[in-house]
Parts: sequence; C-alpha cells; structure tokens
Amino acid sequence: MAPGKRGARFVAAVSAIAGIGYFLFSIMESSMLSESQKYFGLTLVLFVLLIVYIETVVRK
Repeated sequence: MAPGKRGARFVAAVSAIAGIGYFLFSIMESSMLSESQKYFGLTLVLFVLLIVYIETVVRK
C-alpha cells in the first residue's frame, strides 16, 4: 500500500475515533451511571481504541 493511502486511512480512522469518543463522552456526561460504571466504560473504550490503533498502524 502506498504511504499516502495509509496516511489518509489513518486520518480517517483518527477522525472516526474522535467522533465516537466525543459521542460516548456526551452520553456518559448526561446519563445517571455510577462512577464505577463510568470508569469501566471508559476503560473498555480505551482498550478498543488501542486495538484499532495497533491494527491500523502497526500491522501495515
């Protein structure tokens, strides 16, 4: 794959992740979850983002 294409895919992935992250953050701010549930959700999201990052960047 050409470097330019990979860069474009990376930018698309980052913007999608940012959108999803903002969406989840707004849900968590408005909902009446307990603190432990919020932290569990946040940890889960970060774990998924880490997997996505590894898939897109490390495995060319």
